[in-house]
Amino acid sequence: MANEPDAADSMKPRRRWFQFRLRTLLIGVVVLSIPCAYVASEEAIVLARNAWLKAHSQSINLTIGKIYEGNEQEGPGMVRRWLGDEPQDLVDVLNPQPGDLENARRLFPEACLGEFHTD
Repeated sequence: MANEPDAADSMKPRRRWFQFRLRTLLIGVVVLSIPCAYVASEEAIVLARNAWLKAHSQSINLTIGKIYEGNEQEGPGMVRRWLGDEPQDLVDVLNPQPGDLENARRLFPEACLGEFHTD
């Protein structure tokens, strides 16, 4: 009967490892939501840039080489590159519609923009 647990050991309350207050939980949720919101906003920018490139693929000439040097500091950061964004050095918009150049400047601040008319 040496293998049987003592009565005193069975009466001890078990230690709970994860005990915290509701306030601690709320603080943790807020602390985790801040980086998640940042990544979500960066993803929205990446999706907008990719949608613009896809919509203007017939009327745009993209050069990813180093022909013209854009403002590299305004290009996509590390998080946006992880999400699949690529810096654009030169964006030539052929036959731009009203608002195309403004959207291109807003979406591609690192690029040198060119406007060409083929009329």
